[in-house]
Amino acid sequence: MSEHFALDDIHEMIDQLDVALSKIHARPTDEVDPWDIDELIQVVEDLLEYDSAYNSLLPSQLGIPASTFRKLTVRGNRGPLRKQVMVQVTERLRTYLRTLESEVQPSADVQDEPATPPAVDDQSSVQGTKELVEVPAHRWVIVPKDDQLQEKIDAVSLLLEDVIFQLSGSNLPEEQQILKKLQRAQLIAILETALNVLQSPAVESGLLTDAKDRLRDAANKSADKQLQQGLEVLMRQIVDQLTDLIMRIFT
Repeated sequence: MSEHFALDDIHEMIDQLDVALSKIHARPTDEVDPWDIDELIQVVEDLLEYDSAYNSLLPSQLGIPASTFRKLTVRGNRGPLRKQVMVQVTERLRTYLRTLESEVQPSADVQDEPATPPAVDDQSSVQGTKELVEVPAHRWVIVPKDDQLQEKIDAVSLLLEDVIFQLSGSNLPEEQQILKKLQRAQLIAILETALNVLQSPAVESGLLTDAKDRLRDAANKSADKQLQQGLEVLMRQIVDQLTDLIMRIFT
């Protein structure tokens, strides 16, 4: 992609992301609407070059889940992201631009930080895994129009986006991760599907139950191995909220 951008353009986008990071850190709440950060949205639009966010390779290159990336590119999918996720997305974009900069200009001229591409799991294996994951079918119900229930769904969705982001973009060595690569890919596939279902007018009990059970199993592995304990806490929080949400919707 670097042949599409002049060096000055890349530097301007990096400067925009610096401004975006300052704005995100300054937000007093734990949630940020990406579309309130103009500089971030502008950089994403420039990188996509008017390509569809659904077909672009950029999310996989950055190690950003497609469901998260769409919130930066599709106004109809607008919604808040946790501040930590926003910071990580912006920093990965910045690192990616430094990589493009090194392709335009010899790396010896880049002094303030190394041009290291973000670590990304093999997305082809993730896509292939999605075809192998089987979820028991139960029943679909229309989500009642209830403000408190919608707030609960929104809260669970934000947590799911956070854990998907952490699972798909971890730079930890394999031996320091609670799940093997294939297991991570399977869990990400289930959680992304659950996230899409929660944003639909009707939800399916089997999928949400499976997502909850798999998260609990992953959290237990984290406790057993004493690894990624922050992720364990997040997973257990989602398990509790999914349990409550399933009871509210299906009973």
